[in-house]
Amino acid sequence: MTNRYQPPKRFFEEQGFVSLESCYLVSLENVVNTKNQNIQKMVNLGRFFTIFAPRQSGKTTFFYDFCRSIEHDPLYIAILFSFQTCQNLTGEQFYQFIDENLKEQIHDRLTKLNCKEFNDVMTCMNEFPIKDHTSFYRLFKKFNSIIHQKKIVIFIDEFDGMPLSELENFLMVLRDLYQNYKHTQKKALYSVGLVGIRNIAKLVVGGVSPFNIADQVNLPMFSLKNVRDLYAQYTQESHQPFTEKAVCKVYKQTCGQPWMVNRLGTILTINIKPQTTDPIDETDVDAAIALLVKENNAHFDNLYEKILLYKETFVKALLQDIDNDPNDTSQNYLKQYGLLKELNDKTMIANPIYKKRFFSISKQRDEQTNPNQSDTKRTQPVIFLCHAKEDVQNVKSLYSRLKQEGMSPWLDEMDILPGQNWDLEIQRAIKATDFALICLSRTSVEKRGYLNKEIKWALDKQAEMPEGHIFLIPVKMESCELQHQLAGIHAVDLYADAGFDKLLRALKYQSGQKVVSTKTAYLPIDQLIQQLKNKVDKLSLNPQDKAEIKIQFSILESQSQSNRKNSTIIQAVLETIAQIVKDADDSELRNLLRLKLWLF
Repeated sequence: MTNRYQPPKRFFEEQGFVSLESCYLVSLENVVNTKNQNIQKMVNLGRFFTIFAPRQSGKTTFFYDFCRSIEHDPLYIAILFSFQTCQNLTGEQFYQFIDENLKEQIHDRLTKLNCKEFNDVMTCMNEFPIKDHTSFYRLFKKFNSIIHQKKIVIFIDEFDGMPLSELENFLMVLRDLYQNYKHTQKKALYSVGLVGIRNIAKLVVGGVSPFNIADQVNLPMFSLKNVRDLYAQYTQESHQPFTEKAVCKVYKQTCGQPWMVNRLGTILTINIKPQTTDPIDETDVDAAIALLVKENNAHFDNLYEKILLYKETFVKALLQDIDNDPNDTSQNYLKQYGLLKELNDKTMIANPIYKKRFFSISKQRDEQTNPNQSDTKRTQPVIFLCHAKEDVQNVKSLYSRLKQEGMSPWLDEMDILPGQNWDLEIQRAIKATDFALICLSRTSVEKRGYLNKEIKWALDKQAEMPEGHIFLIPVKMESCELQHQLAGIHAVDLYADAGFDKLLRALKYQSGQKVVSTKTAYLPIDQLIQQLKNKVDKLSLNPQDKAEIKIQFSILESQSQSNRKNSTIIQAVLETIAQIVKDADDSELRNLLRLKLWLF
């Protein structure tokens, strides 16, 4: 086998369903019910079951992989639904969606199998269309008298996305089909699997648990073997190996969380050591983690949104493991989304990377609740984020970045709790706000709606301000024209390299905070490391911060000695150190962390 680097044919999937043809894929181990039966066994026994796990943990991939595995067996007709886009459908639209998808998949499967019952089955479906839950039951009851040599298995992904108005009816009809025919061997609907982030078997609707007849399956994280096998597939294609210590470190830091294992695989092979056969080692993993925890991505944004609902419980677990309480709503909610886990009767943060990424939340909490700190440290200006609903994901990323900078942004999707009055809470936020950021895109500038109402309010309030006072800031999320009413106000291009820094400067300038000059000095990296070490050694840090800074210095030293220095990694390391020592009363240290470097 040649030792030369070869461009890999596949990649590490981070966005959803994993295709075997284009992505690296491993099969999860030990996916069983409480009776230690695997999915194949449950299907063979005609069981109804639920699989629940947090988002981006491999649920969809697992189900599709299993469906591929039973395609060779002519006994089964596997039907796959996804309710991801069904939440806002009416009942009629929902059952029409089921009817059309069921007809198409049964038609294709029976055609492929050259089934002799094909004409009878298709005639039956045309005569008994699915219009509601009762007609769903009627169709499968009719199937029992037609389909004798096949077993229909229905898998429903993203079950949490189904219309709430139909939840009870749909679960009850599945329950009835199970209960009424569970002792009948020759039945058409043989097995059903529901996939979601909640344990649907425990779901209470209308005072009852309609699907408590189902087996419960908790999808595990990647094992160490899974991580090793996944990375080995990349090595086989590219000839670039991972050391065993590097694999173990990825597993230890992620605890096998599938999205993070894949994301680190991408960072390590694209950003840290690209296009080479040099082994990926522990130091490379440290550098990749330093980049990952500073990323703005949908995975972290979605988790941050969940943390805000039960922030106190999350912060307690950040600071120390807490007693596990199966009746605690906040613990169960955060476990459901993969932020907390249970181990040895304790509840703790799910993995070390989440601890690093979200540790600043505990410091924000201290600054807000510690009465001994000065007002300037405790109080931050409120920043109201105006946006069109089409831009909400980009605005959530901006919200997270402002939070990380110690700001107090306000966004309706993040800060209005379930049960609160939407309009009332927006009006309260408007009255309390110090800045209005008008988030704009090519889509938003062309449409009419609530955003225009918020722009009018912001302009009216700006008119009441003294001349030169910064209150309203147009923020371009992408290249676009300003609405005519904003044309006279200088906008910030957030998509540009220095866009976010310019926005911070404006906010800090108007808030009276110290603004760092953009005319930063330059310093060779080896001199910077030595001066930083001298400063940090004099600080009184807790053991956890000392250990983290030691890791960051090892990454810097590795970059200093490398012939392929990566400015992105170095910047991420400096930002991590700055976050750890941000409370230190040492202006020289803070200035060192702002310096630009000579990298060569």
